[in-house]
Amino acid sequence: MTKRKHEIDAIPDEALNKHIAILGITGSGKTSLAKTMIVEGDLRAKRRVIIIDPTGAWWGLRLKRDGKTPCFPIYIFGGEHGDYPLRAVNSTMLAEVFATSNDSAIFDLSGMTVSERTTFFTEFTEAFLRQNKSWVRFVIDEAHLFMPQQGASAGGGAPRMLHAGNNLVNLGRSRGLRIVLISQRPAKLHKDSLTQVTSLVAMQMTSPQDRNAILGWIADNADPERGREIVGSLPVIGPGVGWLWAPLAHVMKRIYSPLPSTFDSSSAPEHDAAEGPTLQPINLATLKSRLSAFEEKVKQNDPVALKAEIARLKQVGAGSQGAARSDEIAAADNAGWTRGRLAGYQEGYSAGWTRCAASVRIEIGSMPAPEIPEATPQTRTPPSRTRHGKPAASAAPAGKATSSAISVPKQRVLDAVAWWKGAGIEPVSRVRVCVVAGYSPKASTFGVYVAELVKDGYLETGPGTLRLSAAGCDAASALAFSRFDSLQRVCSKHLSPAEARVFDAIVDAYPSSIRRDALADKLALSRHASTLGVYLARITSLGFAEVSGQGEVKASAWLFNSRA
Repeated sequence: MTKRKHEIDAIPDEALNKHIAILGITGSGKTSLAKTMIVEGDLRAKRRVIIIDPTGAWWGLRLKRDGKTPCFPIYIFGGEHGDYPLRAVNSTMLAEVFATSNDSAIFDLSGMTVSERTTFFTEFTEAFLRQNKSWVRFVIDEAHLFMPQQGASAGGGAPRMLHAGNNLVNLGRSRGLRIVLISQRPAKLHKDSLTQVTSLVAMQMTSPQDRNAILGWIADNADPERGREIVGSLPVIGPGVGWLWAPLAHVMKRIYSPLPSTFDSSSAPEHDAAEGPTLQPINLATLKSRLSAFEEKVKQNDPVALKAEIARLKQVGAGSQGAARSDEIAAADNAGWTRGRLAGYQEGYSAGWTRCAASVRIEIGSMPAPEIPEATPQTRTPPSRTRHGKPAASAAPAGKATSSAISVPKQRVLDAVAWWKGAGIEPVSRVRVCVVAGYSPKASTFGVYVAELVKDGYLETGPGTLRLSAAGCDAASALAFSRFDSLQRVCSKHLSPAEARVFDAIVDAYPSSIRRDALADKLALSRHASTLGVYLARITSLGFAEVSGQGEVKASAWLFNSRA
């Protein structure tokens, strides 16, 4: 190894101007190689770089190797070193901002749950692909998490996430993207993405399945005979060493990665290591201005913005079509007020009531939920309305006694049925309605509300199912038909933060089960203490998971397949 310094070489420009994959086990030096041979050069040349980082390993680009001196002024969203917090709901806005600017950014997803990470990546990449029109290096670390080989058959948001990732690789080059896929498990990386890269860096790899995945790429892109010889050497080559194969550039050689010129934030922390360096803030004024502009745009396009609706009605009244009727303005005012009150109650109930129950160690179902008083004329009784927001003669069917308003708890049940109808599921099982409505499946109050809604003609029942009647469609909130959130995220609202961590780990393992001892190790819990058992008892009592006699836990299939 005495000639190592002389053997260090760059990846040729022809290879760098196309998609490239860097594959190797944990600790083989993938991230260091990507930084040294690709990303640092781009940033030094003032080229744009976007990094999807699910591990929190890239923030060191802001510092030089000494961990003290500032280096590249790249924005960081999320993680422990972020300039801004990262939320899945802001994914489209952030994609539009950075797809239409010259700025570089790291999106640190390490603090997100699996469902949040899935949502963010899907919506961010879809929006970025639509908006971007100039050259950008787009790095996806741990790419198998976002383009999983089994993603098409998985539940939840995984199929859409896989489709978004494959689209990004397949269509991105014509939109200016030069993609770097980094993965420690090429066997789990979807073939539609892996086969689209035209250059490969293969580093240390011990698993036969992962080496076979590389052989598959070689069979499509290069000489299979020579490929077998190279793949056979992968289990024994050391860290920082890899085979570069760029068939279109007629390059195949062993390369050695030098240490990055930036801080090595991807190295595994030592038990006795001191606290890491602190990043100095960079100038965020310009970016804040752009983010504020996009936020204002979102607010202006908000379909439930009450002031905008009232202003529109008043403007119509001033035009040639005649004055707006006062009852239309009042109806819009009341409808917006009622929807806002309902949304606030739902959010507060789901979080506050669950935490209250947990704090006194009781099941939510063991005591009745707090009843919200029926609306009265003094509390703005909502007018009867159709799902399009227009006044209706009556929310109840002919021959039924009508009340002045549907109580908020019953409205939640009605909107939950509409929520499933908006997802194309009708009729829907009672337990699923119960979860989306924010009630515990054990709560007796849910059955009371359903019975009253059936009696009043808003719901129809089947064997264990519920369906909206025509009157129920009219009475349900219009937004409930179109708002379809992640079902796992809805379920998490029924759990304490500690229980939600356990739930997310079980969801992450689906469709496989996970052993209780492995679950404890993953969450840094004791295998022998009763803590994990208490959390699992809560999760299984709500029907979110099942425990087998062999000490294994598996997420319930209906959380992933809405028709299961």
